[in-house]
Formats: sequence, C-alpha cells, structure tokens
Amino acid sequence: MTKIISNQFHNDIANQIVELWESEGLKVGDRVTERNLASQLDVSRSPIRGALTLLVQHDVIEHIPNSGYKLKIESEQLSKHFKIDQASDTEKLYERILKDRFTEVIPKHLSERDCMKRYDVTRGQLLKVFLRLSNEGLIHRAKGYGWLFVDMLVNAKAYEASYELRLAIEPAALQVQGFQIDEDKLERCYLKHKKVLEKGTQSISSSDLFDLDAEMHELLMSFSGNPYFLQTIQNQNSLRRVVEYQSIDINERTEESCKEHLEILDALRNGKRELASTLLTRHLYLASEAQKTFENK
Repeated sequence: MTKIISNQFHNDIANQIVELWESEGLKVGDRVTERNLASQLDVSRSPIRGALTLLVQHDVIEHIPNSGYKLKIESEQLSKHFKIDQASDTEKLYERILKDRFTEVIPKHLSERDCMKRYDVTRGQLLKVFLRLSNEGLIHRAKGYGWLFVDMLVNAKAYEASYELRLAIEPAALQVQGFQIDEDKLERCYLKHKKVLEKGTQSISSSDLFDLDAEMHELLMSFSGNPYFLQTIQNQNSLRRVVEYQSIDINERTEESCKEHLEILDALRNGKRELASTLLTRHLYLASEAQKTFENK
C-alpha cells in the first residue's frame, strides 16, 4: 500500500478542489489542470500541485504526462472516497494550544522548550502549529526568545466593541458604489455552506467552522472593492479567532449562523444588495448576543 504523505495546507487545498469539482459535476475521465485550478481557487500553482499529488495518492485522479490530470471518480462520490482526517496530530495540538490560551492555562509568552514538554511533542510538530498561528496573526516571535500571543478579545467589553465596529462597517460595505460580485467565488461559498448544512455542522472541526465563517465575511468585504474594509475585517477575525473558536463547538447558534450566511449569499445571488445588507446586520447582532450568552455561562 502506498504511503500517503501530506500536510494540513495541502489537505485544505485538496478539500477545496474536491468541493469545486462536486459543484461543477465533473465526470470520470474529465481533464483538470494546475493552471485552471490555481485561477479558480486564487492560489499559486505550487500548493495546487501538492494537493493534486495528494489526490493522486488517494486514487481520486490520474496524472497524464504533459496533459494534466484525469478524474477517476464521479464527482458525487468524491466526498465519500476522499476523506482527510480533520483531527490530525497537528490539528489536535493547534486546538489544545488555543483552548489553553483562552482559559489562561498557558501564558501570553511561550517558550518552545516549555511547550514541547507540556504537550509531549517534537520541536518540528510544535513549529508547524506556531507557523500556522503566526500566519493567522495570533502569535509572533518574541524579542530575545520564544513566542508571544497577540492581544485578543478575552473580555466582554473588548468583544462588544469589536461587534460594534463590524456592525458599522460590514453592512455598509455591501452598499458602496464600487461593490462588485465575483459570481464564481460567491457560488462556491454558497455551495460550501449548503454542503456543511447537509452533512451537519458536527461533521467538521471547530477550526474549519470558524474558517468558513471568516471566509464568508471576508469575501463580502472583498466585493466592496475597498481594501480597507477587507483589512479591517481580517484583523477582527484574527482577534476573535480564539474566543469564538473556543465556544463554537458548544455554541447552539452554529447551525443557525450557517443558515443566515446562506440567506445573505442567496440575496446577493439574486441581486438584492439592500436585503443582504439588512440580513447581515441581523446576523451580526444575533452573533454578538449569542457570544454574550456563552461568556455568561
């Protein structure tokens, strides 16, 4: 049996590719190329190549020299055939560190040696998680030694202020003159939410649920054509990742939130920007109230 070698990033890209093929209804024998996938997913060809290699190893596609790849499985069977363990060792370590920081079990300033001992992992395993946290804007190298968590929304006042900002900005971004929808990206986001609801929100990891939420809000901001809207919400997503990631697995509103996303996306699909803006205002208000309830438990 061929040993399957992968990393979480390639897993994520491979899952996105599978979702794209499912939405397009590809058939056995259909050809796909790195170039087209890189363009469709808006990433470079290097991670696409790694993800396709993973899909070859899973016997989902066949590499055709000088001609790209050929699908070996009907698109409606892809999800059943291609299953990546969402709770990999790296993912579990990521979850533990985030939860421990949220509950202040670990300090803001971390040393690699202490973390390796605490979590019984190698330096390589730890650095993979630290690199991911760094890419998400949650930690950075400390002066001298170790790593430093950034300030987060760890109290009710800061969290409420964050939602006040988002309520002022996000619905307004949908109304600006330069707002322009990328229909392909909107449709992929819509179908991704439908798929999660069909399978149930318990079927994917907490980090993936958070990423799905953050992706939708950042996508809407990108449609505004104003980079400052997008940068602001990206920053807010980084700040709220820990507190919402910690609560998302027990937040009773998770499924309702996903349905609200679909309503917003559907309004945009039908050219109803004003309705989408109103629905987004309601969604943010309900999310804020739900988080207050969680914090008071």
